[in-house]
Amino acid sequence: MNDSYDAAGGGTWPTPDALHAAVSSTLDEGVQLWDIGGRMSYANRATFRQLGVRPLEPAALHGALRGLLLASNGRGFEDGQFPVQRVLATGRPCPETLVQVAHAGAMRWLRMNAHPFAAGGSRGAVLTTTVEVTRFVDEARRLELQAHYDPLTMLPNRALLGDRMSQGLARARRNNEMLAVCVLDLDGFKPVNDTLGHDAGDRLLQEIARRLRDCVRGEDTVSRLGGDEFALLIGGIKSLAQAQLVLNRLLALVSLPVSIGNQIAQVSGSLGATVFPMDASDPDALLAHADEAMYRAKEGGKNRFHLFDMALESRIAVNQRTVQQMETALAAGEFDLYYQPIVDCHRGVVVGMEALARWEHPTLGTRLPHEFLPVIEHEELIIRLGEWAVERALAQNRRWRDAGFGLQLDVNISPLHVLRGDLEKLLARLGTEHPPEAVQALRFEIVASATGHQHTLGPAIERCSQTGVGFVLDEFGSGQSSLPHLIALGAGTLKIGRRYVGELSGDPRNLAIVRGIIGLGEAFQRRVVAVGVESTEHVMMLLELGCDAIQGHAIAPPMRADDVLPWLRAFQPDPRWAAASSGYPTRADFDLLVQQVTHRDWFARLRRHLRGEAVTGEPRPQTHGDCPFTRWCDEAGWRRYRNAPEFQTFLTVHREVHEVAERLLDAPGDGTALGALERAHEELLGRLHAFRISLARREPLHPAP
Repeated sequence: MNDSYDAAGGGTWPTPDALHAAVSSTLDEGVQLWDIGGRMSYANRATFRQLGVRPLEPAALHGALRGLLLASNGRGFEDGQFPVQRVLATGRPCPETLVQVAHAGAMRWLRMNAHPFAAGGSRGAVLTTTVEVTRFVDEARRLELQAHYDPLTMLPNRALLGDRMSQGLARARRNNEMLAVCVLDLDGFKPVNDTLGHDAGDRLLQEIARRLRDCVRGEDTVSRLGGDEFALLIGGIKSLAQAQLVLNRLLALVSLPVSIGNQIAQVSGSLGATVFPMDASDPDALLAHADEAMYRAKEGGKNRFHLFDMALESRIAVNQRTVQQMETALAAGEFDLYYQPIVDCHRGVVVGMEALARWEHPTLGTRLPHEFLPVIEHEELIIRLGEWAVERALAQNRRWRDAGFGLQLDVNISPLHVLRGDLEKLLARLGTEHPPEAVQALRFEIVASATGHQHTLGPAIERCSQTGVGFVLDEFGSGQSSLPHLIALGAGTLKIGRRYVGELSGDPRNLAIVRGIIGLGEAFQRRVVAVGVESTEHVMMLLELGCDAIQGHAIAPPMRADDVLPWLRAFQPDPRWAAASSGYPTRADFDLLVQQVTHRDWFARLRRHLRGEAVTGEPRPQTHGDCPFTRWCDEAGWRRYRNAPEFQTFLTVHREVHEVAERLLDAPGDGTALGALERAHEELLGRLHAFRISLARREPLHPAP
């Protein structure tokens, strides 16, 4: 066939290749050809425009595609899911696929079709076409936002709330958890609008929305119902007490001041809630019940919550009566402070006291803080109680100072005291009523697990610290406390959580946690205090780990103020402390201490097993070959200590412990074997302890060649 064309001077036909190139280059639709290996072998000009890149050779373009083409979720395609791969795998066309193009900070959207392609007798290639649909996708998203999200706060609106509630209820049923459905209405919002203007009101709503969103988990929902009314779905709740703590935390957040330009606005909230499954109504009824409870909260005086579930009314009433009783007790002088010493065991000196509140109840006797403080955690009373404790402790510390004992004084306060700004006011007043050294002897102690708002607490603590007072994070390592708390809050002292110290000699994991907290303190130049220390053994272990400041019954129990001076005058450091702090091995031999605790933990589980009690972990205590201590001795311990005679000795004793244990496991009633096991166990612990002591008196060990 001749390619020429001459009809009335019409010229000549282009060749097929030239015609294909001309047509392809003028299309707005992208056209691409992929070989049997899934690599692009051809792309027209529209493809380059859609991808936002300059024309490239096919090989170079294929290499650039890896970071350009994404799935509709914004991530890379999973293996085998890219349309070309699907066609190559099945030999069938791939349904239309929405593809994202990430380029130069902007996101484009393409609709891609992929079909098998055969040309010139060759099979296995894939032909794809792409059309840019960014404008349509953006418009669809805009309509989605309008339909389901509040334009001012970008929170889900009432329409989307219904879907979220159905999902939350299904999850609560599946996980056997509670779901709190809450309605929050702001108290005092209208005066903000009237005095500062509607723009200020909008900014206030946006800030409240941000706080609520930051306070809940990612799977929970905060919704704006309209005006100054919000709804919240809070799941994962295990108990009603936990639900009440969450509701109090929400109210405390809402009531914090908001800075709007050079103005300060402050509102409170009335919060109503109902809890599924105690209230097993349908979603619409649950929201109506929460709304009804919210109005009950407003009627009760605002800045409070009310639970719809009538079964909870008695418990809430009890808490309210307790608050009233504590108000009366504070006015009647029923509260007292006990003091527990903090001793630097390395130097053998008393460095401070912690003031601990006690309620001397006329009927129930002495009540400890954990029995009454949680009830008033978010009440105004906790601030007044904190200020009473500071004043009382300062007066007492002055008497000790006059007697020749200059002590640091730790006083517990609520985070609410700091967040509300009341602590700054108190410090300003104390600075005019007391000498600087008295105020600077104070350290305010905050429970680390309660410091979930470090972005607000941090600046407030920094302002208070400028007066010379210090701050302590108590129970560090528990609850929400973490490295960000340590950095953001600027506390100069960390107190290791009691749960870790209490199990120091029985759980190698707790030993590692305590060592890690001490290391954090060293790295960030924070003082570390171990609290809840109950035995001399724990004191010695903590000294070895590098923690010198000790507080607990191993030093002294909390005591009345009248008993402190006699105790201070009679105090003598335990001679074993000096020996421990100067003679224990270095951190390089920390593994020995870990293995000692590991063996102790194994032996405790073995005894429980022999008594027929349930044993966590292994269903049956390990044999000698399976024991982690054996594996350590055969590997890391052997490399480091095999030239030490003591090492060989306790290897023999450790094997004897397991041999006797195996006999007992086969014949649990063998009293002779049980006595032999106890003796071998104590001998092994003693030899390990003696070996660690002896290491400190030698030149540093090096791994054996």
